[in-house]
Amino acid sequence: MEQSMEVARELKRSNIMRGAFILVKCSKTRHNDCRDIRDALIKGSSGYIQDAMTTNTVVDGTKWCVAVSALVPLDDADNFERRLKRIQTKDKKSVSVEKLKFMMDRR
Repeated sequence: MEQSMEVARELKRSNIMRGAFILVKCSKTRHNDCRDIRDALIKGSSGYIQDAMTTNTVVDGTKWCVAVSALVPLDDADNFERRLKRIQTKDKKSVSVEKLKFMMDRR
């Protein structure tokens, strides 16, 4: 009985979704067209990304080139952040994620 209650609690926890806002700086020197890394992020996001747009915004002294809104399962948030950091484009001049700021609603 106690084991089944613990399994039920774990299942309930795995179904909890949280909103995340992600800022990405790619490895390009000029950020005038960062659509390729934006598209690679969407493709490699396991369906968690709801919206992604290129931007030219400065937050905390860093110029970010992609802003992302995602809905992430609470128990997969750390893995999702690690996967995003490893994403690259498949062009001749591969572009990767240089810096990532991951902010998640934990309430």
